[in-house]
This record gives sequence, C-alpha cells and structure tokens, in this order.
Amino acid sequence: MHTRIRSLPLSKVLAFAGREQEMANRLRRMARYEFRHPVRVLRTTGRDGRAVSYDISELGIGLFAPFACEIGEQVTIRVPIPDHGVLEQTAIVMKVTELARGLWELGCLFRRWSEDAAMSRPREFVPRHH
Repeated sequence: MHTRIRSLPLSKVLAFAGREQEMANRLRRMARYEFRHPVRVLRTTGRDGRAVSYDISELGIGLFAPFACEIGEQVTIRVPIPDHGVLEQTAIVMKVTELARGLWELGCLFRRWSEDAAMSRPREFVPRHH
C-alpha cells in the first residue's frame, strides 16, 4: 500500500487527503439528534433485519443491530412513522463495530451524502416535502 501512495504525485495525495479531511470535518459538525426507534434494514446482500436507531442527522443514522453489515454496503432503512406511513432512505454503511456477542453498531451515511463524498463536492441540504 505504501508503494502505491509513493507512486502518486505528492500534490494528488495531499489534495485527496484534504478532501477526505474536509468531509470528515463536515460530518462531525452536523447536529445529531437522539432517535430511538425500531427500523427495518433491507440489504442488497445478506438477510434483511430489524434494528434500533440511536441517533439521526441530516447526513445519516446510527443503529444497533443483531447482525453485521459490510463497510460500503448499500442498505435501505425503513422507519415506520405512526399515522404517517413509512420513511425510507437508502444509505451506505460507513462504520461497523461489534459491541458484544450478537450486537453491532452500524453507522450509515444517507445515499445523497455518500454520492457527494464520492464526487468530493458538498451540497447544501434541501429538505424534501411530500
């Protein structure tokens, strides 16, 4: 891995590191809200499952789940909202931590923001009203 980095021009390595650090700083500054709610996690690979959210922000959601996912895996999060139906959002799993036997913490970045990260071009948050 070190050989690969050394083969790139230093300016490209520094530019990439700067973009990654900028995105990480933006993610840390976003307000998170406690959000304890049962959710359904639909996976493109592996078994779908139930989880419990613990926080949410405009960028993503944190979950406790009885199953692990792969970092980079695309999932669909379904949140039932009483008297209003179901909120559904596609996300990318960014963090997977085993907390105890059979319990994982999943950090998911909503798809809209993960696409921005891939393009290294942050966008303004625009709430969707239905």
